[in-house]
Parts: sequence; C-alpha cells; structure tokens
Amino acid sequence: MATTLYLTNTLADVNPSSATEYALSLTRGNAAVSETGVSTDDADPILDNSFIDDASGTVVWLSKPLNAVTISGSLTVNLRALESSMAANQQSGIWIRRYTNAGDPTTDYIIDETLPSGVEMGTAEAAQNWSATPFSTAIPAGDRIGCNVFAIEIGVGVTGHTHTLFFDGPTAGASGDSFITFTETITEQAGIDPALLAGALIESIDLQVAD
Repeated sequence: MATTLYLTNTLADVNPSSATEYALSLTRGNAAVSETGVSTDDADPILDNSFIDDASGTVVWLSKPLNAVTISGSLTVNLRALESSMAANQQSGIWIRRYTNAGDPTTDYIIDETLPSGVEMGTAEAAQNWSATPFSTAIPAGDRIGCNVFAIEIGVGVTGHTHTLFFDGPTAGASGDSFITFTETITEQAGIDPALLAGALIESIDLQVAD
C-alpha cells in the first residue's frame, strides 16, 4: 500500500545538529506556512539555493523511526512553490535519503539533485509534481527517511530573484500541500509516549511515598 509523508512545520523529535529539523509526518499539517530563499546560478543548490534562507541552508524534514522497509518503487514528489520572476529559471529539487535513528544523514540516497521536477516554477503558488524511480535503498528498523528541498536552475539560472516553498497545509490540493508518496507501505515503530511514561513514573513515586 502506498504511503504519503507530509512536510510539516512541527519540530522533529530529534535535533542532532545546528540544522532545523521538521517532522516528515504520516498526517497533514495544521496551517500552510512559507519559507523564501534567494535564487542563484550556483552549482550547489543545497547550500546556495535552499528554500529556507538561513546561513547554513540546512533544513531537514525527518520521519519518526521506521520499521524496516526497502524503498525501490516509483515515488511522487509534490512541492507547492513559486518563483518571484520567470527570469529566475528555477525548478524544485529534493534530496531524500536514509537518516539514522539519531537523525544523522547517511550517504544512502533515495532521490538526489539529478532528479528534479523538470518544469520551471510559476509566479503563483502551484504544485511542482513529478514522479521518479528512486535508488533502491534499505531502511533498517529504527532508521528514518529524511529530505531537504531546494530550487535548482533549469536552463541558465539567474541570481537576484527569490523562490518560495509552501508546506504544512491541512487540505489536499491547496496551499502548503507538500508531500512525498512512496509505493511501499511505510510504518513508524511503536513507541511509548514520553508524557505517558512521565505520568506513570510520577504515579509510581507517589505510591512508594504513600507506602
């Protein structure tokens, strides 16, 4: 059964570095938000053409720890985006790869920058939607799937313009509905809710004190 993971604005459950990690979730977000970056003609889209315009350009969406699965079937990427001018010559791109349980990136790529949308963004928010055959990638139990997204030149890129990503949308086909759909059934590992665990611990301590 196909599985869709949505780009949300909720912080991920791990934060192993100075990057910002958002949740790549099995459920849609709460309200569409946007992030804008500056377009360039640089060959390194991740560092210099990120949708998220910060100093590092490293913003990652991370799933929760997963049950073991091998990603090999066709997948669909849907990123809601725009560019400030058609002169920018930018298309959407994505890196999808395996991350460790701790949230650290590996070199096991599912999709890389050689498989972008192939269609230039417009000047109004719209879906950049494309399908691709991934590199067959085994996700061991407990590891994660993560992605970062960016603009990448189509033809000859032009500096001085901007591009905007919309995500965390709650409604299919509307603003912020950015997601990745995999052919495979992807399931999260069962875990204990930390809040419930804390509650049980407090209750146990209270009982011991009462005794």
